[in-house]
Amino acid sequence: TKKELSPEDLLKKLERQDAIGIKGEDFAIEYEKKRLEKLGADPSKIDEYIIDRRKINVSQGYDIESHFDGQSRYIEVKTTTVNAEADFFFSTNEFNVLKAKGEKAYIYRVVLSEDLESIVEIREIQNPFGNKETSYFKAIAFKANLKDFV
Repeated sequence: TKKELSPEDLLKKLERQDAIGIKGEDFAIEYEKKRLEKLGADPSKIDEYIIDRRKINVSQGYDIESHFDGQSRYIEVKTTTVNAEADFFFSTNEFNVLKAKGEKAYIYRVVLSEDLESIVEIREIQNPFGNKETSYFKAIAFKANLKDFV
């Protein structure tokens, strides 16, 4: 069944999704800082170990880089207010980049409270794509060019 959606309601929905995503990424950075501190990272140098890729290159294929004690993580954050098992979307670029990073690739699945003020749950998924191919996942969009239709 298809629901009607006004342009105004769509805009509100997109703004809410954007706010959820940004808040989840911010929480994931704080989570990563605490994780590194538990591993022995000097809290005064913590910003040297974490790179917020959102502020550098949004097409990088992941949101956060974390490097400490010879270990690296390339983290893509996927946030919801529903539950960790709710569907989420990823781009072909995210798939390809994280697949290439292998064991260093992570998806942090963040579940926020409805008011976006706290983390309900966060799950780390290492090497999320492993040996999977894109056909394993449900495609929801197609790319086309006008010449494809002539």
